[in-house]
Amino acid sequence: KGAPPAEAERLAAALDGLRDSVREMVSQALVLYGREETENLRNEILRNAPLARLERRQVEQMKALIRAIARRLRERYSKPRKRQRRGHLDVRRTIRKNAAWGSVPFLTAWKRRHRDRPKIVAICDVSGSVAQVSDFFLLLIHSLHEVVDDVRSFAFSGHLIEVSDILDKQEPETAMREIMSKVGFGSSDYGNSFADFEKRYLRSVTPKTTVIVLGDARTNNLDPRTDLLREISERAKRVVWLNPEGRMGWGWGDSEMPRYAPFCNVVRQCATAKQLERAVSDIVAAYQ
Repeated sequence: KGAPPAEAERLAAALDGLRDSVREMVSQALVLYGREETENLRNEILRNAPLARLERRQVEQMKALIRAIARRLRERYSKPRKRQRRGHLDVRRTIRKNAAWGSVPFLTAWKRRHRDRPKIVAICDVSGSVAQVSDFFLLLIHSLHEVVDDVRSFAFSGHLIEVSDILDKQEPETAMREIMSKVGFGSSDYGNSFADFEKRYLRSVTPKTTVIVLGDARTNNLDPRTDLLREISERAKRVVWLNPEGRMGWGWGDSEMPRYAPFCNVVRQCATAKQLERAVSDIVAAYQ
């Protein structure tokens, strides 16, 4: 049963008072800090704010923060490495190279450690239920196209399309608008979208590929086609699922996250900019 009207009013008034107190405390803190410290504090608060519950005035601030995160990723991982891993001494080649000096090892030869070139396939849910969050996902995927040579990206609501060319050739904001106009804001159908991917693009997944799925795994009670995710997982190096919902919501209602999770190597909550930055950074760093 609901609370009596008088008690409900008192609770609502107390909640409003608490909100006002928090706003006042934050405002006072911002006044106390200098301009740089104020910006750092504001960004730190924003980094930990739930992406799906931002107020309208915060959305543009968050986009600016995500662009800064993308810029840091580019600066950190796009620079050519000055030193390569030399690996172990190659004794036979070293002896041959120094034959003219009586095999005195003036010159050394090393066995280079082979490192696979990164291959990433990103599959992003842009349906209505995650439309606000998917904006931020797409901004980070755009940065992957600038950091990693071999990236193919896909977006879906009820069906899936490839968006690699859009992300490669256009600025982030323009790319996001075009992608959302083509396939965004619809009713999500993971099963049908995985079927589109399996039919047209499965060959792009190899034992060197990391597949990143960004979405809430909510299927509108349609067939989730976990068999197709299993097939993708069997072909890939690894599957990473980044879910913008809190873990407490996984498996409730039409969430199929518990059924998808066994076919993923990594499943992470990415409900905030901080979590999203850490997840994408870890994925890219694995190839360094």
